[in-house]
Amino acid sequence: MVLAGLILVKLGGSVITFKDRPFKANYEVIDRLSMELSEAYASFNGALIVAHGGGSFPHPIAAKYGVHEGLKEGVNHRGSVLGYALTQDAASSLNRVIVSSLLRHGVPAVSVQPSAFLIARRRVIVSSFLEPVKALLKHRLIPVPFGDAVMDEELGFTIISTERIIRHLAVKLGASKVIVCTDVDGVYDKDPKRYADAKLIRKVCSSNLPNILESMTPSTSPDVTGGMLHKVVELYELAKLGVESEVINALKPGLLKQALMGIRGLGTTITA
Repeated sequence: MVLAGLILVKLGGSVITFKDRPFKANYEVIDRLSMELSEAYASFNGALIVAHGGGSFPHPIAAKYGVHEGLKEGVNHRGSVLGYALTQDAASSLNRVIVSSLLRHGVPAVSVQPSAFLIARRRVIVSSFLEPVKALLKHRLIPVPFGDAVMDEELGFTIISTERIIRHLAVKLGASKVIVCTDVDGVYDKDPKRYADAKLIRKVCSSNLPNILESMTPSTSPDVTGGMLHKVVELYELAKLGVESEVINALKPGLLKQALMGIRGLGTTITA
């Protein structure tokens, strides 16, 4: 299925939560982003999916129980399955916050739980049931999926990042563009929060990707999905399939609306 003008937006966990404060949503930013989405969607002719990360909701729990590593057997089994359930509940709790905010601003948002329509094998999505998502989009409703704890055919269960879900949906549904909202101006050669001399990279493509990946530093937050390094890898794989992405700073008012309205050059473009 190919949907003309389908855009996928990812609201990063570092934008919609305070990642150093467990279970603390950034309500002010969520409200503003919901308003920007509402204003843009009022004149938007295409289809839209708004996904989001987990931030300080599921990540600390997932890290504590090692949910991303899979099901633990033996004496650790009971604690392991509890950790999975707690992680999934935390991710879903943040999803309700986002959906409720979008609805208050008149956006016809509908929660879509990835653990109910995806199956993974060794952390890679191998099957999905997307008919409900397609039906929502057909009627101009806005699906709101999120990074989730999902069942895994070999590991028992695992974490599937929002980027990996976006990549899957973009390919299966024929997206035209992905907009990734973060708390920095784009992709840097190293962590701008730790290094004052970090340089913003305006375009990631085949010629500079190896050097970028080599210089980037891992995330310092308890992000079991890998932080910005993981984002770049996943989005570049998507770019090779023909879907361009742009990473923007959603803490700057108006940037998300501008990106949805087609304004380019707001952050870092990731292309093949």
